[in-house]
Amino acid sequence: MEHDIVIEYGSRRIGSVTVLKSPQRLHGVRTASGFEIYVPITVTLRVRPKNEPMLMVSNLCGKVLVKTEDGSLIAVGHLIGGSRRTAGISGGESYDHSTDTQLEWKGTFAGTDRESRTKKQRLNALRWHLMQAAHLGPHTGAEEWSRDDALLMLSVLSALLAERKP
Repeated sequence: MEHDIVIEYGSRRIGSVTVLKSPQRLHGVRTASGFEIYVPITVTLRVRPKNEPMLMVSNLCGKVLVKTEDGSLIAVGHLIGGSRRTAGISGGESYDHSTDTQLEWKGTFAGTDRESRTKKQRLNALRWHLMQAAHLGPHTGAEEWSRDDALLMLSVLSALLAERKP
């Protein structure tokens, strides 16, 4: 059984993320503080014509919850998508492009969560996410970018520079 997370723009479906509920095998490793399990997913994005913005999925993440006997939910880890996915641009008709990838389920045997991070750790995480968003610009061809894409990239770069030297 599969579960889709639908990506829509207005009333049009432009992509989806499909998580396999019962894969045959999962790859996992034990770490010093817990474990890492790799959950297979399929990211499907619509390849767009040159005059429309290119679709990108980045920073895909979530929580893994378990329902207890009384119906309450307990967080048992986080899902993290370490890579960015783009569909590209088509010279003709648009079509769906699917990519098989994985999310990393990081579970821990200790009670560490986002609220326990210091201000410096939260700023470093913000810097990292901004850098990931700005990374795509210089590593792709100019023909793949619209004016709006370039404006967004400059805004992200500006924010990154402001965070590096406040």
